Amino acid sequence: MKGQKYLGIYAGEETATVVCLSLEGRKYTFLGSFSVSSEGDGAGLKEIAALIAKNCAEKLPIDAETEVTVSLDCSLFMQHNVHSEFQDIKQIRQTVRFDTEEALASDISESALSFEAISSDDKGSSLTVFTVRHKIMSDILLSLQSNNIDPVSVEPDVHSLTRYILHNSSADEVQKNLYGILSRDRGYFLVASQGGTEAKMPPRTFLLKSGQDRNTLIQREIPLTMAMAGGLGRAGLYIYDSTDSVDPVRAGQALGIEAKAFDLASQASGSGVNNCDPVGFAIAYGAALAHTEKNEGINFREDYLPYQGRRVQFQNAVKILSIILTILVLAIGVKVHLPLLERNNEHRELLKKFSVDYLAIMVSKTQLPGSLKTAKKTREDEFKRIRQTKSGLNAGGTATIQAKLTLVLKAFNKCAAQTNLVIDKITVSDKNVLITGKTSNRNNTLKFLEAVKEDMEISNVAYK
Repeated sequence: MKGQKYLGIYAGEETATVVCLSLEGRKYTFLGSFSVSSEGDGAGLKEIAALIAKNCAEKLPIDAETEVTVSLDCSLFMQHNVHSEFQDIKQIRQTVRFDTEEALASDISESALSFEAISSDDKGSSLTVFTVRHKIMSDILLSLQSNNIDPVSVEPDVHSLTRYILHNSSADEVQKNLYGILSRDRGYFLVASQGGTEAKMPPRTFLLKSGQDRNTLIQREIPLTMAMAGGLGRAGLYIYDSTDSVDPVRAGQALGIEAKAFDLASQASGSGVNNCDPVGFAIAYGAALAHTEKNEGINFREDYLPYQGRRVQFQNAVKILSIILTILVLAIGVKVHLPLLERNNEHRELLKKFSVDYLAIMVSKTQLPGSLKTAKKTREDEFKRIRQTKSGLNAGGTATIQAKLTLVLKAFNKCAAQTNLVIDKITVSDKNVLITGKTSNRNNTLKFLEAVKEDMEISNVAYK
């Protein structure tokens, strides 16, 4: 059978009912159900768990991925009305244990707790709190786990029963009906609203004595329950009695309201009770539907021993794998960037050496420019200036004064002795060299001019 499977277990001290469903898309398929009972030798929950595991293996097509929910019989837990100062569900969850201890004036440290918010206003929230002893939770969980069944959640039976009624109610049913449901030895009064809304009245559960007049019980308890419900439960009264000893019409006439009978087990389309108690079947069926709603505190296991089954283990494995992959990606990133870091180190060393050479050349500078490109340009400009200076040119590309004087002296040395050259004055500027002097005759003057022309250009000659 394909699809996710869900197993609902309604567990009591001596009996248990199990229902298995399969979900494909949005359609549920009923796979089977059975009931088991202990031999009454004191083995209790351990024997019940072993019988459940044995019958599941023989009668139901479950697998390791089947999600299990346990619904505790009302004889195993206690119900209390508690007030919380908070409206936010997270704040309620953090303080509900203290509020319950204060309301009961007793220690509940040895009890697991679940709760349901009934109403909220400016003064806080009214809660229905369920408590179950740790010993019971330990016996149930360890017994089932030892038989390879690990429940995702453990909840009160009345909550599972409410979910079953809501899930299987038809669209044309009247909303806010009051349901009185009697099994062979249990009684439940609850209000359910159409559309999946939880009952906003504290559900009532109680044990029935053998031989008790059920008609009298209904007539006594219904008015009290309706008073507790306030505006709820006024739409209609639906009664189910597994012993068929309650007459709904008679009860309705005595109460002055319209009462109807309804078939509890046949609400689940396509399912069969298979010799199970109809009320136990409905509770187990509702437990199998626990995944359809988000539990806001109605889970004993969340308070006692949070579920650590295959799904959570898989989620933890995914988290660990994600961490490992993150570390691996970081390691690969470091490995890829190491060569770049080494190149950066080489770059810094070269830059350091360049800085020493640059500052040695650029005497007026105390540090490198912000950009290496700018530093290279200024260095090249300085090299060009030095080369020009050595070649006798200034920054504009013309001969320097020193170079001009060198050329003049060169010309003097060539002809001074032969021409009887006498220099009176030499004036040197950026553009010109003005020489004032005399020779022994005109021919010697011409020889001097020819010597000068070999290295310099003569722009003007004046004779006296």
